[in-house]
Amino acid sequence: VYTMILLTPFITEDLLPHIPATKLGYYTGYVGSLPFAGSIFAGPFWGCVSDRVGRRPVLLTGLVLPALCLLGSALAPTYTWLLGFRFLQGVVGANVAINKTYVAEVCDRHTVARGMSLLMLPLPIGQSIGLAVAGYLHRPAEKFAVFDLPFFQDHPHFLSLSVPIALSCAVAGLGMCFLNESHPRLIKRSPAEDKGHPAMVVPDADVAQESVTRAMVQALSTTKG
Repeated sequence: VYTMILLTPFITEDLLPHIPATKLGYYTGYVGSLPFAGSIFAGPFWGCVSDRVGRRPVLLTGLVLPALCLLGSALAPTYTWLLGFRFLQGVVGANVAINKTYVAEVCDRHTVARGMSLLMLPLPIGQSIGLAVAGYLHRPAEKFAVFDLPFFQDHPHFLSLSVPIALSCAVAGLGMCFLNESHPRLIKRSPAEDKGHPAMVVPDADVAQESVTRAMVQALSTTKG
């Protein structure tokens, strides 16, 4: 997201080379605002989906599909295609509330504050590192001889955007292996734990502690959860 924010004016200028410089900000504004417009409509939808199928598939989907939309933005042949990919990225990536719900479900009352603070940690990291990397890798055909190829000449923004795309896919792969479900109704419980409980159960501390996320929060906590 932060990489795309930096590159939006340059991508817009390349796709609309004939517009005057005085109108570049006007067209760039549409590209920057459409993801947020898409998330307005899609946020409640993903919340309902996560209540039905679980948090885990929605979170993993929110990593893979936005990465594909970002890839489409990097390869967009026209300004209209770019607008479409940006809006779609906001639709498929509107899972911020699900992130917070997941942390609230895997943490207990002693560690939930630290869990929420860890959830917000990638924001400044992404802004500081992501923007610097994007600027360094922008237009690689003009900077590095190894990238002086027709593909990178025709798509000068691809290499910068490939970094967050690769990271998103890598995190999704790790999530497939280590991310547990947190929805109280969908957590697998032993028969002894299910005995005497209704279908909708709230996981106790022992069940929630099985989550990898909670284990990380407790490791970073100065007090026991």
